[in-house]
Amino acid sequence: MKCPTLVVFYGPEDVAGAGAANPAGSRFVESQSAPAMPQGGNIRRAEARGGVTVVTKDQNASGSLGVYDMKTKTITLTGNVVVSQGKNVLHAEHVVVNTVTGDARVDSGATARDQTRVTASDRVRVLVTPGKDAKGAPTSTMSFEAPSHPK
Repeated sequence: MKCPTLVVFYGPEDVAGAGAANPAGSRFVESQSAPAMPQGGNIRRAEARGGVTVVTKDQNASGSLGVYDMKTKTITLTGNVVVSQGKNVLHAEHVVVNTVTGDARVDSGATARDQTRVTASDRVRVLVTPGKDAKGAPTSTMSFEAPSHPK
């Protein structure tokens, strides 16, 4: 993962009713280099800010903000998200990936109440370029499932 700024949140899980940005009792370190871990602290969440790029063996993903949640084992990318795998490309506003199962949820960012003002940039856009397997049959390496109802 590459990013200009990484904010690491240490300490116990969020306390009910505490603010999400800096819950009571939590400690965080904002750094442009590797931070030192506070005494007795466990990493709870890490936020990559300012343009995030995540590179895996066969995929690249980028967005404005990336959040890794240790409890839920999810990575969330938001803000002009682009995921590419070979010639296959996905554009969205919000992608949540479960790092245990590999499942991903992709959203446009548009809510049900503002569907009357939806533009092309408010939609999830996917370009899938079929390939061929060893026997010459068409295949696709990127798969997705769109929800049957608006958010």
